[in-house]
Amino acid sequence: MPDIKGRSRHTAGSGFMGPIPEEIWEVVERAWYQPFRISSNYARQNAIAVAFSASLGWITNITLDGKELSRQWHVTLEGAAALKSKEKLSQCSL
Repeated sequence: MPDIKGRSRHTAGSGFMGPIPEEIWEVVERAWYQPFRISSNYARQNAIAVAFSASLGWITNITLDGKELSRQWHVTLEGAAALKSKEKLSQCSL
């Protein structure tokens, strides 16, 4: 048995989380098409989805150069890739 040292899974990233809730996709799409301020009413009303999207690494408030914090949420490369794969999956199911 491997030494887990407090982790709930044997390796980081293992396990299946299930389908991503639609609220998460809405937040990522909104950040892609219309970046919203971190203290906006939209961010407050969707705080759980914003936090979840940020914890997945799909949105961030770090500027593109990585040197400063922005006052808006932006989509990361991982978030853009997730959106692209979601579009591909939805086209396959038609």
